[in-house]
Amino acid sequence: MKTSKIIMIAALALLATACQKEEGADGRIRIFAENMSSASGGSKMLMDPAHIDNAVWVENERVNLNSNTYAIVSDGNGGFCLNTGNDVLSGDVLYAIYPATVEKVNGDHIVVSNNNAGAGSVAIHSLTVNFASGGQKVYFPLAATANRDASSMTFKHLTGGLKITLQNDRISTLNVARLVVTITNASDEPAIYKDLKTEWSDGMLPSLPEGEVGGISGDQGAVFVPSMTLYLKDEVGGTAYKQIAANGQIVFCMPMLAKSVKHLQIIGYDDNDVELFNKSKTLDNAFDVERNVMYTIPTININ
Repeated sequence: MKTSKIIMIAALALLATACQKEEGADGRIRIFAENMSSASGGSKMLMDPAHIDNAVWVENERVNLNSNTYAIVSDGNGGFCLNTGNDVLSGDVLYAIYPATVEKVNGDHIVVSNNNAGAGSVAIHSLTVNFASGGQKVYFPLAATANRDASSMTFKHLTGGLKITLQNDRISTLNVARLVVTITNASDEPAIYKDLKTEWSDGMLPSLPEGEVGGISGDQGAVFVPSMTLYLKDEVGGTAYKQIAANGQIVFCMPMLAKSVKHLQIIGYDDNDVELFNKSKTLDNAFDVERNVMYTIPTININ
């Protein structure tokens, strides 16, 4: 969800009885989402990196439902719904992607297509990690399907995630406004999937190739990019950057779906777009990022 912006601080599977959809009523559909699991054993979602298995939808974020966009609303009892109003939805099945397209709003740029029973895709161009009270708001793409007359929908993650720690070993604070995160495989080839494909007939899982990046078979139709851009904001402090104190650290989560992650590079910029640091990390063992799994990356020291 963003992860819809979802705030990962409370369990998603909350009862939302006031949202129950009734034929001819207010057109509200209860929404739930599977919890993100940890690789060691999650909208914008509000996500607490210390508790990535919990999340909460954020009101007024929007979902693409059968090619239309609808707001996420609270039921007043701790649950959340999609409000379709008096719209008559086409087709016999509901197809939903979270979030709906976000066109360069506060650093978030996500393009979503939803052709209902045909296909759907999510292209992430840039994201914002917003450090808010109780957690972080960041979009993690999700998808769901249900019968047209269903009163609820359960969303599944389309990506896995990376949990990253930046440790500032300098004697001065750093005001980090933007990060460029580059991920490549053992051959130093781009490893991030450019588009996430929904596969409605198979549980909404991303439709991804089986072969290695650059292989002759299995990934001919896949497009890989080397980097993602993350903007950091501090909602609590009211700044368009996140401050890392001297000898302090920040921990954040980001969505990611990549093949054979081996090399990680993070370049940080301040709010004047001046480069602050350029750090690389080579992992002991390469791994594929699986859907619905959060991977912890070893601490990256800024010195």
